[in-house]
Amino acid sequence: MKERHNALLAAAKLIETVQEVVTQEPGRQVGTVGKLQVFPNAPNVVPGLVKHSIELRDLSAEKIARLGDEIQKRAQEIAKETETEIIVDKVEHDPPAVADPEMQAKIEGAAAGLGLKTMRLPSGAGHDAQMMAKIGPIGMIFVPSVDGISHSPKEFTRWQDCTNGANVLLQTILRIDRAAA
Repeated sequence: MKERHNALLAAAKLIETVQEVVTQEPGRQVGTVGKLQVFPNAPNVVPGLVKHSIELRDLSAEKIARLGDEIQKRAQEIAKETETEIIVDKVEHDPPAVADPEMQAKIEGAAAGLGLKTMRLPSGAGHDAQMMAKIGPIGMIFVPSVDGISHSPKEFTRWQDCTNGANVLLQTILRIDRAAA
């Protein structure tokens, strides 16, 4: 056992490290390992190669970079400890997208005009808005899900809340159109 160079063991330690690094300080940052490929993926063969994703998200690009640097440093320590090689390739980097205050105000005004209450929510998720922010100001309209459950097969949103969200979107677009005219 001591002579094995188990890539899966190294990957498991790195996955645990992602959790530790991301939770070691207060904030809304998240780190996710959601994809794992093990080679040769046989029950009786010590894995020689593991590929997995690491996704870091926060509203601060500086924090993402700092957390990434710490994970990279610890990855090299794990490689040395497990006598494996760990290569971290940055495959994709999308900067955090912050909602435009004017767009948020238009959304809130549209909701108020419909008699709906609003609250501002930060979102660390990689929505389409993150891509759209590269070409113009963005804002997002969230509708309530029953029991607050989202991004899950158990998620359910009442039709009236969907209707309200669509009407807020329509009224926001009309406000933007009037402002541009």
